[in-house]
Amino acid sequence: MPNLISTRFWTFLAGYAAQCLVFVGVVMMLTRCTDLQSAGASQPVESQESVDPNPEQNTDSLTHDSANAIDTSAHNTGDDSLKFRTDHRSGVPDTSRADGRARYLAGLEARIVGADTVRLGLRDSLFWLQHAYRTNSAWKRFSRHQWQVSTWANENLVEPQAVKTVFYPFSGPDFAHVFTLFPHAESYTLVGLEPVGTLPALETYSPALQRKAFRRLSKALNSILSASFFITKDMDTVLRGQELRGTAPILQFFMVRTGCRVLGFDLLRLSPEGNLVSPPAVGNEAIRIRFSAPDHSLRQLVYIQGNLNNYGLNHQNPGLQAYVKALPTGVTYLKSASYLLHSTNFSIIRSLILAQSSYILQDDSGLPFKYISTKDWQTRLFGNYIGTIKLFARRSQDDLQKAYKDSVSLGRTYPLAFRLGYGQQRQINLQLAKRAKT
Repeated sequence: MPNLISTRFWTFLAGYAAQCLVFVGVVMMLTRCTDLQSAGASQPVESQESVDPNPEQNTDSLTHDSANAIDTSAHNTGDDSLKFRTDHRSGVPDTSRADGRARYLAGLEARIVGADTVRLGLRDSLFWLQHAYRTNSAWKRFSRHQWQVSTWANENLVEPQAVKTVFYPFSGPDFAHVFTLFPHAESYTLVGLEPVGTLPALETYSPALQRKAFRRLSKALNSILSASFFITKDMDTVLRGQELRGTAPILQFFMVRTGCRVLGFDLLRLSPEGNLVSPPAVGNEAIRIRFSAPDHSLRQLVYIQGNLNNYGLNHQNPGLQAYVKALPTGVTYLKSASYLLHSTNFSIIRSLILAQSSYILQDDSGLPFKYISTKDWQTRLFGNYIGTIKLFARRSQDDLQKAYKDSVSLGRTYPLAFRLGYGQQRQINLQLAKRAKT
């Protein structure tokens, strides 16, 4: 009997030791790979001064009144802690540590490791390590796709990439693709139906609530990481949860994962006059995120929740129409836009895009081809067009199909080696329209 007990004891001890070794191995592996970025991303810097890029448009409305200012003095302290501080004059949360919070959500280590980092006392928990491992695995696959997109863009979008302003309607929180295609823009404006939300206060969450947040994040990212677009009805459900709400977490997830650094953000409202103002003003929800690119240059992104159909622009959110009109002439990007611009119910935003754009990059779900095949535009065709997917069969365009056939016969084919938008590889297409000189 003593020998039996001794044998069981040593067997138990050996099994426990093996589990410990596996856990240590996972930790070491994640330590080596958690800073995996997309191909070509530069290494993060130790510190970055928080400076507003201050674009030309709506300059007055993009700056908080000093009484409501967020204290961003901690940007130069080398401290990326997620602890929230508050300006006691206004009750506005301090967002100067947004980068650390976004990295924790994205399964990445803090840029600067110290006694007070993004670990929140939970960084070594098994569920965070599992989340980081799964996220790194998914991002590694996605980054191969993004490398293909980036390579193509650097070869074929040289002129559009020099434009400073990019407008991306019907975008949802898709920062990853617009930044990969136009990495040198100074200002990005995204518009979608999804709510703005904010970065989750992970430091106040219980372990169970954090698990739910990570699961909700994985569900929100599943379609874009695998199919290159968000599914609107799924996003509407996923991004309205208690533990993870809105586009803000997804936008900042993509920023840190693409090698950018989040410098801070402002939760704003879009006034009926088309100005971004501080709450509690009435208007559409909006967020302005200040960030630095991998080359350390300062950029900004504005995301506005809004309905872009005619009724929405005329009655629900007239400020959005005014805001778009005030944007500097630049690039408009359209992807997986559900063929909404083919409808007369979206004629206003269609006209705004045609009037405001110097370049338009889109797939066939964007503007009907007839609008960019006129003498006002010089258009190049990429990929292949054989019609729409079954869901949008009635939006098939005979003129676009003919244009692709003519392009093949003339030897002007420009293949695409990656999936972007709806359909399978043989259906993927892009059109680049450049405004003709007058």
